[in-house]
Amino acid sequence: IRVSLLGTENMRTRSWTIDGVSAPTNPAIQAINAIKAGNHPVEVQVTDQNGCMWSYSFVIVVTCPATNVQLQRTPQGTIYEGTTITITAVGANTNATNIRWTRNNNNQSQTGFVLTDKPTQQGTYTYKFEATDPNGCPLTASINVVVVPCISAAELKAKIPNAFSPNGDGINDTWIIEN
Repeated sequence: IRVSLLGTENMRTRSWTIDGVSAPTNPAIQAINAIKAGNHPVEVQVTDQNGCMWSYSFVIVVTCPATNVQLQRTPQGTIYEGTTITITAVGANTNATNIRWTRNNNNQSQTGFVLTDKPTQQGTYTYKFEATDPNGCPLTASINVVVVPCISAAELKAKIPNAFSPNGDGINDTWIIEN
């Protein structure tokens, strides 16, 4: 961010404070580097050749851009209980800090851009990625994962008939394949 004080080029001195901290003195144009998101009060005092002093106060408002973070996962689609999934935060600034993952609002121990998990119960799981970019802006994204129960070999065997007799007696007359 660059702030200019027009018409003060011939002034004897200038002093700047940004967020209550003194900044380098005497430039007519002040470069403000590494300013975080939020409201930042600025005060400039100018003294002319006759010793008269003026003070200018204003607030610089820095807003956060929309986040471009997306979560990608493998495998995709509905998964079975006990399947290992990998979720990657894509589009996040690699200098992000305060990285945090949650599953159904419960913290996960992993803090990088990649989360690996192995849900063991059926249900819908919401995974959320949160971080802070170098400008202090929040980065967030979430994704839902649907987990269905596994069917055991015994259950599968019980569901598949070993005989088919379409003779009209009501026993094994049809073979219905279930999803």
